[in-house]
Amino acid sequence: MARSSEAQAGPSNINRTASSSQPKPATKTTSKSPLFVDEHGEPIHFFLQWDLEEELQIKLRQLISKRNGKVIAATPLPQRGGIILVDPNTDLGSKFCRGANEKWKIVTYTYLKACIYKGRLLNPLNFGQPKPIFNERDGQENATYFHIHETVGEEKVEKLSLTILKHGGVLTQDEGIADFIVVDKNHSEYRNLKQKYQFTSAHLVTESWLDASIQAGEFDFPKAKQRNVGGRKAGSLRNEFTDDEDRHIVRLIAKYYPDPNSRGR
Repeated sequence: MARSSEAQAGPSNINRTASSSQPKPATKTTSKSPLFVDEHGEPIHFFLQWDLEEELQIKLRQLISKRNGKVIAATPLPQRGGIILVDPNTDLGSKFCRGANEKWKIVTYTYLKACIYKGRLLNPLNFGQPKPIFNERDGQENATYFHIHETVGEEKVEKLSLTILKHGGVLTQDEGIADFIVVDKNHSEYRNLKQKYQFTSAHLVTESWLDASIQAGEFDFPKAKQRNVGGRKAGSLRNEFTDDEDRHIVRLIAKYYPDPNSRGR
């Protein structure tokens, strides 16, 4: 939670020092190359919203330092500018988002993971401050894993993967560890996929489910539709047959037990 005593937050008036459980293994590996450097090879400066959870701050610092970026721990911030990582779900984070300037770009902390996964430095202006609803705020303890299935057209994969990363999800090529598998509901294989994952922990979702979750600012596990499996009604001593079923049973008895005096007829 943000501290209520902070009235304003932004690059111009920052005056504080920026402050484990094992996650599922992601299958896509990324090299620890000098990713967070500018065109001159100089480290990009990062400042972290100071009230981010401690485990998250430690993780972000590691991601930055291992790829040649530099964390600025206190103010005043360097005039050369840089990137401020925030959580727009918090009060302080939303105040940061209103205090951007030309030199210091403000983005959601999921920006780091998105850059690393894509293997390139993404434009902070295009990334913006999407709210991380597929949260990684607990040091990835509750990270949500997504697998984009091959039924999704290649032209959509880039957009969907970036959307998931922006909002705090983790992409994996291993559908066996995925919480959600993004599929194309109109694909001919969709029915087979429903049967395949019917009794697994993975949930099949579509692009529209992602869009609806992001718009709502939260997500939920899709509920399976209940099917009428027959049987007697609750409280009934026997199953009530329809008129057609009564006629069928009469014909069946007449066929196999034609003698009215047969035992049990």
